[in-house]
Amino acid sequence: MEKGRKGAPAARPPARTEDLGVRTMVTSIDYPGLAAQLDGPDGPRLVDEIARLLSGTKTRAHRRSIKRMARLRCGDYNEVVLLKDLSATGVRLLIRGDQALDIRTMLDMRLTVQLAKERCTIPLSLVRLCGMDGGQIDLACRFLTTGAERDELVSEIRSHIFDV
Repeated sequence: MEKGRKGAPAARPPARTEDLGVRTMVTSIDYPGLAAQLDGPDGPRLVDEIARLLSGTKTRAHRRSIKRMARLRCGDYNEVVLLKDLSATGVRLLIRGDQALDIRTMLDMRLTVQLAKERCTIPLSLVRLCGMDGGQIDLACRFLTTGAERDELVSEIRSHIFDV
């Protein structure tokens, strides 16, 4: 047992095997050695240790690659952009690298996407500059809508784009 200060046992993060789905992540196709160990006599202990190890990491929302045109507006910037991928919490997009874009104007970003029945405008927040992709600037943005409104919006975009 680990010891903390003054001989007291150190606090350990609780295992969250249900939340993390360790057994579903480790397949015999992708990780044959690890899958065999998880199925062995020490399997439950290994699952618990892996879950504790992963519980400190931040998981990202599942992203789906897309190629879809949209319009980005922020400050004086009003240009067509290419949506690169979409997740439940945000979007990556490519903007023209030859257009002047003042980072200070990116506080009020609006992305307009054409859906089946109407255009939808989504408020965004810049998360990071991911680099250059050819002559394009690759930006990661987060949707500023929250909860049910965001879930409905992402579902509508996905169903329109992917016919899901």
